[in-house]
Amino acid sequence: MTDRRTFVSLALAQAALTATGTAHAQTSWPTRPIRMLMPFAAGSGFDTIVRFTCAKIGEDLGQPIIVENMPGAGGIIATQTAARATPDGYTMIFQSLSTAVVLAAAYPKLPYDPIGDFRGIVGVSQYPLIMITHPDVPAKNLKEFIALLKANPAKYSYGSSGIGTGQHLAVELFKMMAGVEMVHVPYKGSAPAATDLIANRIQLLIEAVPSSIPRIAAGQIRPLAVTTLKRTPALPDVPTADEAGVPGYELPFWNGIYTPAATPRPIIEKLAASATKILRQPATIQKFRELGAEDMNMTLEPFEKYWKEQIALYRKIVATSGVKLEMQ
Repeated sequence: MTDRRTFVSLALAQAALTATGTAHAQTSWPTRPIRMLMPFAAGSGFDTIVRFTCAKIGEDLGQPIIVENMPGAGGIIATQTAARATPDGYTMIFQSLSTAVVLAAAYPKLPYDPIGDFRGIVGVSQYPLIMITHPDVPAKNLKEFIALLKANPAKYSYGSSGIGTGQHLAVELFKMMAGVEMVHVPYKGSAPAATDLIANRIQLLIEAVPSSIPRIAAGQIRPLAVTTLKRTPALPDVPTADEAGVPGYELPFWNGIYTPAATPRPIIEKLAASATKILRQPATIQKFRELGAEDMNMTLEPFEKYWKEQIALYRKIVATSGVKLEMQ
């Protein structure tokens, strides 16, 4: 009996030590650099926001957050990698609406659960997308562009960061509401699509405002309209699509930080608190506005609620547009 009691006591002591060690690891997190996956190519406005935000949060946490660009398959490669990562707070993903919402809405089957495998931590920034074309395209505004497309069905092309991405569905919604036809050219990220737009290999791209501002200033592209119902202060002379020829068209863009779903709650709360602190700083707000974005600053439960409402909205867009996507 004594041996049995001794064994039980030792087992309980070991369990207590393990629990204490685990709790300590969670409360002392982070003790080493954090890996932040970025589903798209470097060079976009989204990439700039990711790197700025991660640098500031890393400074606050006392450990660097290393951004790793992992483009491909419309963001599926990076998102799958994050879903399968050890949920210890050292691998997370900075998702855009494209990966957090559109993939879940557009693909009936993915190699991960787009909702169940993740925990939404904080909504970081939001901004309108902008419809842009090449200056040599014979249309000075959105109404003229629509007329050009109607006069030349399927003659002109549009780019996106991949099949089934937010950029893809944004143009599909535009095509449907404007009654036009265009040829889709998917790319591995919005940056290479923008490169081809500047070269006039494609004639339409809907991308983030931050990416477009320097290209508009340089005369490389022509803005047609923004995708929100209000004009952006970053480009006050650019009309909304609703104003410019597609009544009711609205598609804002946003992004946020996610962790694997099983990440311990103390780590999630510490990360959320740090992110909220950084996002409320005047310097962060000013930086976002310089990039054509606004701080979103929506944390944990409210952010998750908004995220899931967005998935329901985009499922309606997919159903209406008739886009059907399957994993190869």
